[in-house]
Amino acid sequence: MSPLAGLFVVLLLVAANGFFVATEFALVSSRSTRIDQLAATGSRAARMVQRAKANPTRFISGTQLGVTVASLLLGWIGETTFAELIQPGLDGLLGLVGQSPAAPGEISTTAHAIASVLALFGITFFHITLGEQVPKILALQRAESIVLFAVQPVSVLAWIFRPFIGLLYLFTNVVLRGIGLEYRGEETAVHSPEELQLLVSQAARAGVMTGPEGELVQRALAFPDQTAGEVMVPRTEIIALPVESRVQDALRVAQRHRHTRFPVYEKTIDNVIGILSTKDLLSVAARRGPRPPFGDVSLRRLIRPPLVVPQGASVFEVLASMKAARQPMAVVLDEFGGTAGIVTLKDLVTRLLGDVGDEYTPAVQEVRTLADGTILADGLALVEDVNAQLGTHFDASEVDSLGGLVFSRLGRRPRVGDEVDLGSGYRARVERLDGLRVARVRLLPTRQATPPPSGDQRTSSSTTDGAVPRRPHSAA
Repeated sequence: MSPLAGLFVVLLLVAANGFFVATEFALVSSRSTRIDQLAATGSRAARMVQRAKANPTRFISGTQLGVTVASLLLGWIGETTFAELIQPGLDGLLGLVGQSPAAPGEISTTAHAIASVLALFGITFFHITLGEQVPKILALQRAESIVLFAVQPVSVLAWIFRPFIGLLYLFTNVVLRGIGLEYRGEETAVHSPEELQLLVSQAARAGVMTGPEGELVQRALAFPDQTAGEVMVPRTEIIALPVESRVQDALRVAQRHRHTRFPVYEKTIDNVIGILSTKDLLSVAARRGPRPPFGDVSLRRLIRPPLVVPQGASVFEVLASMKAARQPMAVVLDEFGGTAGIVTLKDLVTRLLGDVGDEYTPAVQEVRTLADGTILADGLALVEDVNAQLGTHFDASEVDSLGGLVFSRLGRRPRVGDEVDLGSGYRARVERLDGLRVARVRLLPTRQATPPPSGDQRTSSSTTDGAVPRRPHSAA
C-alpha cells in the first residue's frame, strides 16, 4: 500500500473510531423525554433509539466492537504509514549530521527506529483528539441528533455481528453478576427529587427556564415533603366560633374577618364539632329577613361535620382527604388529640403556586430587606422559606416558624428587644409580640453574613385562607 493510500485509510479509521465513540456517548446522554416525543410523532429512528435505551448492552457492545476494531487497525496501519512518510526525511537528516556514508544500513535502521517512535506519538495524538475527545464533546452537546443519525447503521452492524456481540453480552453479564451487579437499562437514569431540583436550578441559570417556571417546578418538587403541621394556620391564629353563638354574632364575625368558613367548637377549641360556611349564614339571613334576631336558629343546624387530619400527615394525604370529603377545610390534631391548627385548600395551593391573594387581602411581605442591611421578617414565616430566600441554614428540626425558633433559642418568655444568635451569620431581635408569640423579627447580619440586596425579597399575601404568611383566619 502506498503511503498516500495508507494515509487515506488512517483518516477513515479515525473517523470510524470517532463515529462509534460519539454514538455510544450520545445513546447514554440523550434525553429519553425528547426521544419519546419524537417517537410519538412517528419517527422510526426514535423508536429504534427507544429499544436501544431499553436494552443498551447489545447496542453498546456493537459500538465497542467498532471502536476496538478501528483502534487496532489504526495502530497497525497508522504506525506503518506514518513511519514510511517520516523515514525518508530522517535518512537525509541523519546523513547530514555526521553519519558515515559508508554505512547506509545503519542510517536506515536508526531512521526507522526514530520514525516508528514519532509515528506512535502521532497516531496516539490524532486518535485521542479526533477519535475520542472531539466526538465525546460533540455527543454531549448534540446527543439526540447524533444518536438518531447513527442508530440505524450501528443497528445493522450489530445485526451482522450478532453472534459475536451475543458472546460479548453473555460474558459481560457473567462478569457483572460475579461481582454482585446487574446491568440495568434506562432506569439507572431516573433522578431523585433532589437531583431534579438541581437540574431545574441549572436550567434556570442557563436560561432554558424562566424564573417563574423554575420557581413553580421547585415548589412542586418540594410539595410532597411538607406536612399538615408545616402549612397549617396555628391554633393561636384561628378565628373560631363557640357553638352557642347567635346567628347575628356569627354574621358580625364573618363581616369583620371576611372569611368563608369558621370552625365551631363546644366549650374549648380542642373540641371542634363542625365547620360553618358563611353561605349558610347568608342563606338564613335571606330567609328570615334583613334584620335580626333570627329566633331559634342554632349554629348546630348550620354546621357541617369537620374533616380531621393528623399533624404529621403529608400534604398529599390532606389533599386526598379533602377531595374525598368534598371539604376544603380540615382541623389538624396534634399527637394528644388537641387542635393544633387548621389547613385549607387555599393553604395547599399557596404552598404550591405561591401567593394567590384576593381583593380583600392586601399584599404583605413576609421577609423584607431594609436599606440599612437588616431584614424584617414575620414571626410566622416558615424557617425553611427563610433559609431558601436568604441562603441560611437556620435549624428547623424542632420548630416550623421563625418566631418559634427565636422563642426556643431564648428559652424563656420573650420581650421586645431580646436578641439571640441564630447562626449562619445572623442575630435575631424581637421587634413585636402578639401576646406570648413573637410576631415580628429583625435579622441583624454579622460580619460573616451577606444580606440580600434591598428589594430582593419574596412577597406573600396575607390571604383569607393561605399559609404564606400564616395569619389569623379560618376561611376556605
